[in-house]
Amino acid sequence: MTGLGREIANVLFNKSYNKTNVENKINSVGIDNFTDKILSDDDKKKYEAISKSAPEKDQPTHIELSPVGFSYLFSRLKSLLDKRIVAELLERLKNPEDRDGGLDEELNNWVKQGFDIHKSRNQFKKCFFCENEFSSNFFDSLAKHFSKDYEDLQNSIELLKKDLQKEKLSPIPERNADLYRDLIATFEIQAQKYNEVVGKQNEWLMCAETCLEQKYKNPFDRCSRNGWGARRLY
Repeated sequence: MTGLGREIANVLFNKSYNKTNVENKINSVGIDNFTDKILSDDDKKKYEAISKSAPEKDQPTHIELSPVGFSYLFSRLKSLLDKRIVAELLERLKNPEDRDGGLDEELNNWVKQGFDIHKSRNQFKKCFFCENEFSSNFFDSLAKHFSKDYEDLQNSIELLKKDLQKEKLSPIPERNADLYRDLIATFEIQAQKYNEVVGKQNEWLMCAETCLEQKYKNPFDRCSRNGWGARRLY
């Protein structure tokens, strides 16, 4: 019995397997119930080859996933898309073709860029482009339009877009001939499932980024949730 335990230990690469393990297994199965469990010579050779085989190449032991929870990202996204900023919307920056009085995004962005340039250079009296004098309340009106609330929202959107980018994953090859031969079929099934999850995750992230870009361009409006995947992934 001791010799049998040693032989099984060598086959299983388990040095702790001994006489006691053999006796326990025989007692649990029954000495008369081993007939249908005896391997043929061909099966024995096949399983010994598998147990002694090595993968063609070393494989990564795991796939790194980001610790950031999607519930947290979803909460931030919803908060920013729903946010209504406190500012005075300038009539001259509204889109005349928009029945709801929304911004002319292109014009608003152009004015914002000029506003930032003049503010950074402390020039509040004359236009750098046309060199005409500004009216006395011109910069005050722009400052109320591009309020701190406005600036904070833009900055928060940029930060969230960067965090969303970090969550994008690459699919893995669904075929890998470098594994143990007996594991290849299982690997292919699991790789396909993994890639399906990755595809859904990346699709959600792209949709979320698109909505953030719309909010960035027109921060005075609440973004429509139609189509932006307003549901948790997990």
